[in-house]
Amino acid sequence: MKFMDDIDVLKAQLCDDNKSEQVLAEQIRLIRRYAPFAIAGTIFTGLCFFFIASNPVNLTINQKILNIAWVIHHTITTLTCWLCWYQILKHSNNIQLNFLKCIFVILSFVLIFMGALSFLILLFVWHYYYLETIEQILVGVWVVFYAWLVGLCWISWKKVEHLMSSFYKADSTVNERYTGHQAEYLAHYASYQVLLICNWLVGSLWALAVAKVICTNIQDYIQVLVIMVLYFGLLGGAISSIAMFWRAYISLVLPSLLTWGLVLLYVDNYQLKVLVIVVIALLFLNILFSRFTWINTLKSILLYLENTRLISQLRIKTQQVEQASLAKTRFLATASHDLRQPAHALSLFMATLADTKLDAQQRQIVEYAQTASQSSREMLNAILDYTHLEAGEMKPHIVVTELDSLIQSLVDEFAMQARSKQLTLHYQGTDVWVMTDPAMLSLILRNFISNAIRYTDQGSIEVLVEQIPVDSKMSILLPSCRISVCDSGSGLTQEEIEHVFDSFYQLERNKKSNQGLGLGLAIVKGMAQLLDIKIDVQSELGQGSKFSVSLPICTETHNSDASYDTVNNCLVGVKLLLVDNDETVLISMQMLLEIWGCQVAVAQTLEEALDIFRSHRPSIVITDFRLAQSVTGGDVITAITDLHKMESTQTDEKVHFIILTADTRPEIITKTQKINSEVLHKPIDPKVLQYKLQEIVSRDC
Repeated sequence: MKFMDDIDVLKAQLCDDNKSEQVLAEQIRLIRRYAPFAIAGTIFTGLCFFFIASNPVNLTINQKILNIAWVIHHTITTLTCWLCWYQILKHSNNIQLNFLKCIFVILSFVLIFMGALSFLILLFVWHYYYLETIEQILVGVWVVFYAWLVGLCWISWKKVEHLMSSFYKADSTVNERYTGHQAEYLAHYASYQVLLICNWLVGSLWALAVAKVICTNIQDYIQVLVIMVLYFGLLGGAISSIAMFWRAYISLVLPSLLTWGLVLLYVDNYQLKVLVIVVIALLFLNILFSRFTWINTLKSILLYLENTRLISQLRIKTQQVEQASLAKTRFLATASHDLRQPAHALSLFMATLADTKLDAQQRQIVEYAQTASQSSREMLNAILDYTHLEAGEMKPHIVVTELDSLIQSLVDEFAMQARSKQLTLHYQGTDVWVMTDPAMLSLILRNFISNAIRYTDQGSIEVLVEQIPVDSKMSILLPSCRISVCDSGSGLTQEEIEHVFDSFYQLERNKKSNQGLGLGLAIVKGMAQLLDIKIDVQSELGQGSKFSVSLPICTETHNSDASYDTVNNCLVGVKLLLVDNDETVLISMQMLLEIWGCQVAVAQTLEEALDIFRSHRPSIVITDFRLAQSVTGGDVITAITDLHKMESTQTDEKVHFIILTADTRPEIITKTQKINSEVLHKPIDPKVLQYKLQEIVSRDC
């Protein structure tokens, strides 16, 4: 019948060689953690046993000799076993077959030598002194145990040798080296076999020693009880350190059961028989408890390995998602740049054409074309803004902001779109100033107004600015205002309100060809979180909607003359320099800016820009970020700034810079933030460009 050890049982239960190898590795790792304590505890307990067993004053010579022989044998063989165990694990990354063979030969030699030496000592004591009958029987048991230990060494080596042959090394020799996974598993397998031998050895030594004390020291019950408690302490401690290998733990306990069965037949003391029976029962309970420990340990290891596998998969998936997200961002950056250039030029050409003399039919066609151009521009801008939010590169710049000019510019921007649907767009001016990022607030309100127009078929849209009264009981609150966009559109259900700020969410009941990508309100939510402001939605199905945002009011006094008057065009005569390597964009922007009354000069390279700056002396420079021959808008700004500092004769003469870019990569945003310039993204709404230019000019007035 084949001798089944823990590894054989593990393979049979898991039916997966790879998983069983992983479990064995974790078991050995745990044993290795407790090994120093186990070695120290075993030797210390053996020394305690020696001193307790040698305590009686009437100890005979043979008992003294046997006690000394036992403690020496116990210490040397235990240290040898553990030393072999450590040496195997020490070479687990690069193990040699000849080395393993030497380990088992040394272990067998030590066992045979110490066993033979002990047997000679027993014969010496037997010949010159007196051995009782039970001691003679125990000598026979000792011979049987030792024969089994030497045989177990041989069985263990054959198992290891069989495992070597299973690695499909047809040309293997004793000098063959194993590395990597095979070496690690081979070391773990061999170390388990050494552990099994060590447990059998320690169990046999203690079983014989305790049995001898029970049988020869019957008159000293306290001594017998103390030694048995000491032995049970050893077995109890072994549960926590060895019971993860159940059969290895049984090999520590089984010799006690077999030996103490003989004790029951020998002793003629009723109380001692009861004590031994109780002890045997406790040993069985120990075995049962160790089985539960073994099962729970295996479950814990399997759970740990499964969690480790899942975490590894999650880490891989996370890296894949991050790489996919990065690839998406790069793709959007590249694709949007190529798409924005013609879209940007198209919007400028359409705005220029709209300012020329057209008949009614031509003007209507231009308005339709502008609407289509605006839809494509909004979608590209939505993708750009959403990419910036996802990348975490959009940072708020909180400043004192005048609401009236900001909202009025949005109302003027959407007025034509509202009229095309025969809707009324209302707004009453306000003198409120707030602390916020004007660009982000403008984008939030632009999304509110755009959605209101899109989902309202008849009626009106109103932009309201209401001051929120401060509760006298809550004096710590700052005064604030609520900006609301109200419409008479189709309204929303409660379920739709809960999801309306989700990415790519669109109302299924609104079958509109121009309903966008479903990113607008997701962008609004992200910007509101960055600004740390509250957004509120009130709506009923068929009763319209009200989207609101609350902002803190700035209580400082401002000069109303500094506000921007949308009716008065102050761009007449302003000198501008346009720098772009795309000739179509240059022509379209030049035509539009000249219609606004600007004096425009254009350049396609850095050298041309510097030459024109010397002669033209513009007050505003508008440059694309990505130019030809790896030149960037930042290079243009730096060169012109240095030239201006060297050649300027007026200390108060300022040059303002605007960067137009269609690149959405996060690092581009970081670079432009380090330059003293305004940043606008293509395709830009001509009204937004006009507002930005008027804002710059009004600051210098």
